[in-house]
Amino acid sequence: MPAGSTDVTVTPLDIGRIGWHRLATGIRMRYVSVESARRNASTVIFLHGYTDSMRSFGPTIRALHGRTPTTRLYALDLRGHGASSMPPADECAEDPSHCFELEDFSADLEAFMSAEGIRSAYLVGHSLGTLIAQDFALAHPERVDGLVLIGATARSAGNPVLRDFVLEGTLEGEQHGIWQHALERRPDFGTWPASAYVLTPRDADPNAETWAAAAWVADPTADPDFLARIVPETASVRIGTWLGVVRMLLVADLRRRLAHLETRVLILWASQDVVFPQADQVALRAALDAAALACGASYVWKEYGRGRITTSGPQPPDLGHNTQWGAPDAVATDIHAFLTTGAPTTDRYYADPADPTSILTERGSARLLVREAATDCS
Repeated sequence: MPAGSTDVTVTPLDIGRIGWHRLATGIRMRYVSVESARRNASTVIFLHGYTDSMRSFGPTIRALHGRTPTTRLYALDLRGHGASSMPPADECAEDPSHCFELEDFSADLEAFMSAEGIRSAYLVGHSLGTLIAQDFALAHPERVDGLVLIGATARSAGNPVLRDFVLEGTLEGEQHGIWQHALERRPDFGTWPASAYVLTPRDADPNAETWAAAAWVADPTADPDFLARIVPETASVRIGTWLGVVRMLLVADLRRRLAHLETRVLILWASQDVVFPQADQVALRAALDAAALACGASYVWKEYGRGRITTSGPQPPDLGHNTQWGAPDAVATDIHAFLTTGAPTTDRYYADPADPTSILTERGSARLLVREAATDCS
């Protein structure tokens, strides 16, 4: 399909129009747009997480469009994810992390906004998408109207889930590295990681979808039909993306740079987030506190869920890292409130212990932490 063209066939979001851009960075990017009839409408761009696609935000976007039909909404497939292209193998296959740096994702986002004629936008990121949003806001403050960060961190370097489970437990390594070892046993396989760059988990594990459903896409609060559509997409993400992004994430640390952030931020964090848990939230807020003291960023941090992760035994399932999967309507409500008032609602959203896919609301009882930017920095 030519660059900049659109297709009105059904999209992964079941809303909007699918389009493609051949970006100035060389990436062929798929996106979905939900247009507004209002001229000079605000724009929101959704940035999904690691190994996800635009589908990750589908229910949230549908709910948000119902609340604010005058806002233009976009969801992107990041480089190497969904239907967007991989960076070129001849430049990237030997060490994929060199082509999946935060700066690369930010360059794609800037090129996309320029291709669409978007001067500035609110950025809504999840997980990996929150780091891209932070990096972009630091590099291009004039193009960011505000940030919404879901399942966020300022530092993924050394993260034990990414290191122990993803990189060493699944991808590569002498002790485990299931996919690397499986591929290296094939007589037609060359060298790791170059020969695996365009392969998928299915090439390393014929039961990759079963693994993804049980260990990677699992979420007790999400609609099972929604998860069932994500699983085959996850198993289709190229190993070059899996490896390049996780290697990058394991050294990414934006804490010092965030002292220079200059926008308003909404952070939505759920109490059973095991990827970026409470310690990451403390560090993220500390980094943003430094920006607030410098008359830069202001923020509101909001907690979803009631059940905490403890060592005292099994806990009733509650909202976790993929908050927008389990509570898309609640997330849309808070995004809408942020767009219109600068703050989320004060309502607490949590999973019904009797039916975790049912999200309950406790009016006015949310745990909120608010930090306004200082005003006297002369």
